[in-house]
Amino acid sequence: MNEEILASGMGLMIYSMIILLLGMAALVVIIWWRIVSKTGYPGVLSLLMFVPVANIVLIVILAFSEWPIERENRSLKTKR
Repeated sequence: MNEEILASGMGLMIYSMIILLLGMAALVVIIWWRIVSKTGYPGVLSLLMFVPVANIVLIVILAFSEWPIERENRSLKTKR
């Protein structure tokens, strides 16, 4: 009897942790999607945050490259 109670409690706890982790992963994707989209790059690049080396490469590219939105702003300023 005690084993069944313990097993059901552990199963519920594991299920709750999985749901929590999936929710946190979804939140990370939403946040990075918004950041990447605001730079002018396609938002789907935010999925690279789950690839171990690509996430660092993405951050470096965002930090040191000229963003598409900056190019667009510069071209609009020169047309005036």
